Amino acid sequence: MTSQEIERGNRMTRTEIGLGNKLIREFMNPDCYKMPRAKPYNSSWDLLMLVVEKIEATQDDYHGYFAVIISSNGCVIQGTKLRTDPENYHPAYFNQVYGETKLKATYAAVLQFLEWYNSH
Repeated sequence: MTSQEIERGNRMTRTEIGLGNKLIREFMNPDCYKMPRAKPYNSSWDLLMLVVEKIEATQDDYHGYFAVIISSNGCVIQGTKLRTDPENYHPAYFNQVYGETKLKATYAAVLQFLEWYNSH
């Protein structure tokens, strides 16, 4: 990821954050009763970790479960089911995001995952 992409992820507008939070609430349904609307997910580990836990509990036959790995200023979300074909020996889904902080990187990775997940 380039420094421009990192900077772009760190400068999300209020509209983008609002749309991101809406995407998260839709994914969390029917658990959304636990999710307050007033506080954005990009500013609270308590809220964001509920979403991370739900992502990690999500599975399908092709991807297996999804692992969320948070470290330093980055976040990786990947499918846990590896392909056995030597030419394609990698997880079926892999996404890596870097940001100014762990929270910003994790929030951006979650949004990218949810956009991808909803499109499949």
